[in-house]
Amino acid sequence: MKYQFWGKGEDFLLRKEFDYISPGWDFKQGRIHPRPRIWRYGRTDKWVSYAKENGQVIRASVSISPQASRWAKKDFRTSRELEKNLSAFMIDVCKKYNDEKTVRWFDVVNEAIDKQGGWFGPKEGVLKWENPWTKIGYEKNIPSRFQILSRDGVPLYIIQAFQIANRYATKKKLLINQHGNLEEASLEKLKELVHYLRSRGLRVDGIGWQAHLKEKSSWWEWADKDGEYLKKFSGLIDWAHKNKLEFHITEHNIQIMNDVELDEDTIASVYANIVRTLLQKRKTGVVAWNLWDLTDKPHHRVPGLMNIGLWKKDYTPRKAYYSVQEVLEREGDK
Repeated sequence: MKYQFWGKGEDFLLRKEFDYISPGWDFKQGRIHPRPRIWRYGRTDKWVSYAKENGQVIRASVSISPQASRWAKKDFRTSRELEKNLSAFMIDVCKKYNDEKTVRWFDVVNEAIDKQGGWFGPKEGVLKWENPWTKIGYEKNIPSRFQILSRDGVPLYIIQAFQIANRYATKKKLLINQHGNLEEASLEKLKELVHYLRSRGLRVDGIGWQAHLKEKSSWWEWADKDGEYLKKFSGLIDWAHKNKLEFHITEHNIQIMNDVELDEDTIASVYANIVRTLLQKRKTGVVAWNLWDLTDKPHHRVPGLMNIGLWKKDYTPRKAYYSVQEVLEREGDK
């Protein structure tokens, strides 16, 4: 569960309800290594202590991603500067937490592919939603059996991040985390990327999917337990397990504009259907479910967009909480 030491309400829920936590952006390069020679491990060390105190495990999003430092996002950074910056961050974090048993998973790369199946980044003159790492360059010598990658190449930063993690994070499960709404082009590229990295002898242990279900992408269709969205979702998990990959939902919530009336029954069905599908797949491989918000909160970038959690702003559970609880109780022992 994403948590940022906000207050007593969140603290109570996190301790009471969760045994698996993912501390938002706190393990990312933008927070830990904001500038060369500057390191900030205060929050991440607190997270490790917190998890130990409460018997929880951590998936640390150490990922090379758009959540980079403002230093790295400056348009005039050279490929050599970025390569040194990436390497310094990844090596230091991997060494620091490799022996920490509470930290079980590392996200190595995050949000590398856009919804159309292209490589995400860079964007000039942008200091927020920007991925500067593609400036390092591309590997173009890709075997033809990787049809998509042999056409587009592979950003070197992805290969380098996994090379470092393979060398220095030997005791962690290594994930590649992707966003979007199960767009076919994006998923096909992700699958080929996993196979390509493994062909280079690099360990990839799992994939993560950021399940931000947006109104504009018809999130309510997830309420249909026999609908196409759940079928595609189920198929992605099957593919992961067939290829000996763990499957993690890494950032689950529903996103609704302020002027849209909340339909609690539909919201409950969406959450319940997704959790039920995960539970049905747990016998074929590892599955994990990670919420993005505990309570309803405004989106951090989009005005008027709300992130809808299992609890309301006053920390009272909404109907979706009880629906998920019922699924866990019914399906958990099967």
